[in-house]
Amino acid sequence: MGSAMILNVNIEKIFALSLINPLQVFKLSAIFTIQGNLEVFGPVGVFAARNYGSQLIPLLLGILTVWILLSFGGAYLI
Repeated sequence: MGSAMILNVNIEKIFALSLINPLQVFKLSAIFTIQGNLEVFGPVGVFAARNYGSQLIPLLLGILTVWILLSFGGAYLI
């Protein structure tokens, strides 16, 4: 977050970068499922909940599925 502040990265890019990390995606989906909002994550959480709304959980689950398939596919090829 400190790097994002220094580099003046906008909220959309911070959210997109957080979707690269599967642990962050899982954390977002778990908190959104339990609490129903992402205000814990500050402006980025509010941005995600406001822009994606009810489509956020399917989006996050889809990203996690892609991570799983890529991991197993890579392991199979090795």
